[in-house]
Amino acid sequence: VGGASCTLDDLRESYARLCALERLPPLAPGEFAHLADTLADQALLVRLTSAAGRLMGCRGTLPGQRGASGRGTERWTLRVTPKDIALALKGIKFYERILDVKCSGSGGVSAGAGANAASKK
Repeated sequence: VGGASCTLDDLRESYARLCALERLPPLAPGEFAHLADTLADQALLVRLTSAAGRLMGCRGTLPGQRGASGRGTERWTLRVTPKDIALALKGIKFYERILDVKCSGSGGVSAGAGANAASKK
């Protein structure tokens, strides 16, 4: 699907802000990295290419490389469309409120979900 990408650290910061708005404890950084790996295993997220232009291997390492240092700077993007996410979450109030799922028109997921979620409490 491609589209905009961000680092794992950026994803975690946004996730932590949403958790704070909902008064939920966020996962630790290592737990969040494992969550991202799981979402990639489920074909929902994709870890983008390395600086060398090669697709990243399992668990954030280049093929043949050991360890996963620098996990926070890995670039990630959605493998599914925001419309697919909205459709999958439709009718689940908790996620609709957090993500501010738009059920009309394009069916996209708002990027500024956190601010809207706080006003709907």
